[in-house]
Amino acid sequence: MPNEPNQPDWAAHVDVVSASIGLPIDAASRQGVIDNLSRIGMVAQAFMTFPLDDHAEPAPEFEP
Repeated sequence: MPNEPNQPDWAAHVDVVSASIGLPIDAASRQGVIDNLSRIGMVAQAFMTFPLDDHAEPAPEFEP
């Protein structure tokens, strides 16, 4: 999956982070890890771009 402009290089991220925490990732699983991080990043982007007022406060208690 090629990187879009201004998108993280998930393959490099996987390599650096796995090496830094000493977690080897099997070659057969590596692409799946990269794909999942890419999907998580796309979902997170929707939340990160949601407009919030600078003075918005979190609710003190969650009530469904």
